[in-house]
Amino acid sequence: MKRLFEGLGFRDRLAVKLTSAILIALAILLIISIIPSAFTTLDLTVGKALSLSNESIDLANGVNEDVKILLITSSESKSKDTEAVLGRYDRYGKSISVTRLDADTDRYEIEKYIPYTESAVGGVIVSSERRSLYIPRHLLLSYSEEALASASQTYSYLYSNGETDLNFSEFLAYFGEQLALNDGYCFESRLNAAIRYVTAPEIRRLCFVSGKASDYFSDSIAFWFAANMIETLDTDLDTSDIPSDADYAMVMPAQTDISQKAKTKLSAYIAGGGKVLLASSYGVDTYPNLSALCSEMGLSSPSSYIFDDTATRYFGSPETLLPSLKGGLSGAITEGQSFILPLCTEIRVSETLPEGLSVTPLITTSDGAYVKKDLSKGYAFDEATDTRGERYIGVSAKNTLGGELIFVSSSLMLVDDFDYYSGKGNKTVFFKLLTDGGVTDPSRLAPDPKPISAPLTPNSAAMYAVIAVSVLLSLAAIACGMILGFKRNS
Repeated sequence: MKRLFEGLGFRDRLAVKLTSAILIALAILLIISIIPSAFTTLDLTVGKALSLSNESIDLANGVNEDVKILLITSSESKSKDTEAVLGRYDRYGKSISVTRLDADTDRYEIEKYIPYTESAVGGVIVSSERRSLYIPRHLLLSYSEEALASASQTYSYLYSNGETDLNFSEFLAYFGEQLALNDGYCFESRLNAAIRYVTAPEIRRLCFVSGKASDYFSDSIAFWFAANMIETLDTDLDTSDIPSDADYAMVMPAQTDISQKAKTKLSAYIAGGGKVLLASSYGVDTYPNLSALCSEMGLSSPSSYIFDDTATRYFGSPETLLPSLKGGLSGAITEGQSFILPLCTEIRVSETLPEGLSVTPLITTSDGAYVKKDLSKGYAFDEATDTRGERYIGVSAKNTLGGELIFVSSSLMLVDDFDYYSGKGNKTVFFKLLTDGGVTDPSRLAPDPKPISAPLTPNSAAMYAVIAVSVLLSLAAIACGMILGFKRNS
């Protein structure tokens, strides 16, 4: 090296040393720049929010079929944090590949998996040959109980002042990150659940017979189905049958009557051992075909709402109930959770049940509940005409072959707002109903969401190398200037 510099005309030893140091630093910078970012990204966030836990690394290593993780980006998207985490899945999972899809230039590729919308930017698609799952950007955010409480206050203020007409869940989806209402990210929890879902050899299949599931369930609810290893299938019983490998059929929400053809197929499905979940806030007695389906299972439900103005009253509205869980649902919700059912009708059980049929109460009101027969004078309890007492609002009717009709008298059980306010208790109870205890909270599929520093700014070794080289060059220039100055003064 010394001879090389001397051949180029360098004679001053200090200048040679400084120039050598600069060249070595530039060489290091060049080497770092060509190393994949997954190996050079440094995680300096509190709690290592952008690093993978051993559990996640083991999951990525254990994937033995091709899994594609597609990150939807744009020129204006802020997805550096997501990219940092996805890069680590790519690094540790030999069968996992991560690809960026530009929202403008790769629109056709995106539409193979999801209907394209501008809000898709920042979202992630996890796909295998078996199935795929879309995780919107807002579901990668973490909201602790404290963050939700703060977000709820912000939402209430904006809503009361007419600055938003969105419901709470929509408000969080659109403005949660923008207003910094979240307190972290839950990349691992969501991505691990998605990887398990798309690679699972067998999952449960649910036929949604009330139209398109996407019209009734939010992104959050759709993800919970997948996290519980349940695939939803839109099924029109007027044109097709319930697939033989289906595990459930769902009529929710029952806002109108089903057709005679659909009723016949659902009856046959239950008679053969199938499970049907029916949810209706409108009763069924005014719907001939739904009424006939329930009557075969010894059930009926008039279209009169239940009210409760006792201690179980919630939201300041007597039509929103905090019911009791019975039978197999007892103990379903944990500490910090509650169960909220709005707009319920009474479910009645026939005094004489068909042979071989058994009915089990699952959800009941408090003793202070009452049904109003005449709403012309308001919802208040009238001692002259109304009677208080416990009423059924969720039952299971089962035949000897295991065929079952689960009837819950609220169509709003899975509305995101009520689930937020219940501490996710509503989802917990719903999937307990559906899977007989097989419910899995997706937040437990990976370590709990990690806290982050705010703002979250992923830093890379390359960036630090640039800073180090810049400082070194500056010092070298200063040193050379001082040396030349001393020589001139001498």
